[in-house]
Amino acid sequence: MSNKSTNYVLKFFQIATKIMNIFQSYANNFIKDDKERKVTYNMKKSVGANTFLFNTPTVVVGTYDIHERPNMMTAAWAGVVNSRPPMISVSLREATYTHSAILRKKAFTVAIPSSSQVAEVDYLGVKSGRDEDKIAAIHYTAKKSEIVDAPYCEEFPVILECRLVESKELGLHTMFIGEVLDVKIDEIAIKENNIPDLEQIKPFSYSPGAREYYSQGNFLGNAHKIWKTLEEDIDYNEDPAIEFPHKNIGPVVALYPTPVTVVGTVIDGKVNWINIAHIGLISHDRIMLSMNRSHYSNHGIIINETLSINLVTEDMLVWADYVGVYSGTKTDKSKVFEYYNGELSNAPLITKSPVAMECQLVDTYSTEEHDNFIVKPINTYVHKDCLTLDGTIDYEKVNPVLFEMPNKQYLNIGKVIGKCWDKYKADKI
Repeated sequence: MSNKSTNYVLKFFQIATKIMNIFQSYANNFIKDDKERKVTYNMKKSVGANTFLFNTPTVVVGTYDIHERPNMMTAAWAGVVNSRPPMISVSLREATYTHSAILRKKAFTVAIPSSSQVAEVDYLGVKSGRDEDKIAAIHYTAKKSEIVDAPYCEEFPVILECRLVESKELGLHTMFIGEVLDVKIDEIAIKENNIPDLEQIKPFSYSPGAREYYSQGNFLGNAHKIWKTLEEDIDYNEDPAIEFPHKNIGPVVALYPTPVTVVGTVIDGKVNWINIAHIGLISHDRIMLSMNRSHYSNHGIIINETLSINLVTEDMLVWADYVGVYSGTKTDKSKVFEYYNGELSNAPLITKSPVAMECQLVDTYSTEEHDNFIVKPINTYVHKDCLTLDGTIDYEKVNPVLFEMPNKQYLNIGKVIGKCWDKYKADKI
């Protein structure tokens, strides 16, 4: 062998050795992190089957009653059902005054209020339209939609005007699926390309169980990009505020933010993870996940009829974003998260997630592009340090991550701004 050939061989082995050392270093760090997570995050306590898919958006549903009087009702069991055509769901008990109004008119509006309106919104959820004119009581102004046979209050910054597509009896609640025919947003709260500006809208959310309202927290990062790095300096520009009323931006689903979850499934004996944020409560014991039919995870859910829903915290966000970008058809994501199995088979639970639910598939509602899986939590596992003394979940300690599609951003939940069903008593309306 010539000296030139020998030099090439030596250089090759030197480069190969460096690459092996890099991979070995990464593997050692991953194993080290894995061991640390076992010590820190494996203390969970089962709190039984419940719909702890927090936080949920706080919305106000507008309808006309049997006397053609406008009525508003606060609801939190709401979520995105489909993208094209845009559809959302709102789940209500049959006992509510709004329930029969939606069935009769085949239409409703959904308003997204601002955190400054929390007292008024709480009042609309506590009082019944059977007994009083709630809109007059809070000194708001009802306006008739020009598109659907339903009213809305001009004071709320975002209005979704919906045509009833289908209603589904689930148990205690009825899920109303509405096609969004138009969305109206205060012009001051619209950025370029008709994108809603959540910093201006300031929506707030609701925590089931604790019955608390939370303001929107800080911007955390861009969805489908943050997985690449946590140190990237993201350019986030706000448009200057312009003092104008609503602007029509067309049929845009604006029911955000929603909780970020990682759904666990098993396909062909291998664990698979996917980031799902089009998810919502439709009853006290039912959750709906809206997943594009192209997703690999759908097959596992349909075949096994079991899955897990794992809430995401900020320190999980990079990997949660990663499993939402790459498909299990080409990428083995089984080792991204440390997991364990509960009582259900094929429903892996993420050890690091502070709240993990193993769920049973109950029904599937299909739209043009999405499978909407209606699931029932069988067991809910919570980190012990995220429980209050009386055994309920402390959502401030959980601090789940939220998602909003228009700007493709992650947010945190922010601070507690009041106890629901009691806030209106403390503030003058």
